[in-house]
Amino acid sequence: MYDDYSLCGWRVRSDLPLPELLPWAGDLQAPIDLHIELGAVEARLPDTEYEGPILQMGADGTCRFAVESVATYRIAHDGRAIRVQPSHSVDAPAVRAFLFGTVFAIVCQRRTVLPLHACCVKLPSPEGDVAIAFTAPSGTGKSTLASAFMRRGYPILADDVTVLSLDQERGAVALPTFPRIKLWQDAMSQFGHAVGDAERVRQGMDKFSVGLGAEHFAQGAPLKLAALYHLERVEDAKFAGLEAIGGLPASVRFSKALYQERVLMTVAPAKGAHFTLVTRSAASIARHVLVRQLSGFEHLDELVERIVAFHVGASHQA
Repeated sequence: MYDDYSLCGWRVRSDLPLPELLPWAGDLQAPIDLHIELGAVEARLPDTEYEGPILQMGADGTCRFAVESVATYRIAHDGRAIRVQPSHSVDAPAVRAFLFGTVFAIVCQRRTVLPLHACCVKLPSPEGDVAIAFTAPSGTGKSTLASAFMRRGYPILADDVTVLSLDQERGAVALPTFPRIKLWQDAMSQFGHAVGDAERVRQGMDKFSVGLGAEHFAQGAPLKLAALYHLERVEDAKFAGLEAIGGLPASVRFSKALYQERVLMTVAPAKGAHFTLVTRSAASIARHVLVRQLSGFEHLDELVERIVAFHVGASHQA
């Protein structure tokens, strides 16, 4: 039994239930872009070119990724098929967490799109709707900031992993990914989400996956990425603020912001082509901004107001 879903505009056919995704609502005659099947995965790929403790890559680019007590995944060389062998329950949230984490990052690399460790929101602008993204290490508050935008009426394209495609005319464009947002328990309370209605990201974690309604998820065509904000936390107000960056510093920060950066470089069949895609994508983003932000929910609204005022204009706020 299978179902068809939508992810990044791709038609995904899956034997594995994927409640994180929306059902496919496009052309029923459209080809399958990504097939996720359940089945046995070999212990070792033939003609292995790279072999680490949990990751292997074969000579043709096929990858094997194994997480003990969760699942083993086999990713086709072209990123169009994934085989999943769960260790226990097919429905375990951790199986999907790694599927939409490291495995998804490899799929993106194989399809010549870039997964960025960032959340992404949709804003109106004088030139039309655009996307802006916020990147930071885990635990820095990306999803919390995205929730603050959502509370003001600005929908989300992506949470945690923003997928970028390089368009010849528009530069880097953001694709709509998962209609969900992951929040820690304190952020759940801050934004009025009931913990009882949400699924834990992984057993034992106080982090929850919250589904987004149609009004909060920017499903549709890819949007030009107008700005990338690089978040850093500071403890002293005198160090807080926004600073525009460009050139090599922006490119280096962009590269480090790739989701599973080391994995992507390890499995890239052509390292030079991967590096070129990264540098061209970084250069195509008009605005890179370093954001030094104080911790705490009480500082979110001020930051949101400053960003919205720049992109939208005070008279056009939602």
